[in-house]
Amino acid sequence: MPDLSLQHRFGLITAPAAEPITVTDTKKHMRVEHSDDDALIARLINVAIEFVDARGALGKTMIMQT
Repeated sequence: MPDLSLQHRFGLITAPAAEPITVTDTKKHMRVEHSDDDALIARLINVAIEFVDARGALGKTMIMQT
């Protein structure tokens, strides 16, 4: 019997052209007006995307990618 676990491995070839949400949009939602925490906010966005996108909780991509 073939090893099915190897048949469904995905790898990102081309990342999406844009993120589903920007730091600017996130700051507006959070009512943050300064740029002191932009790097932290960007990292939190990336962690959230990794959690829900493709192999995560959502199980599919939010934006077209290959």
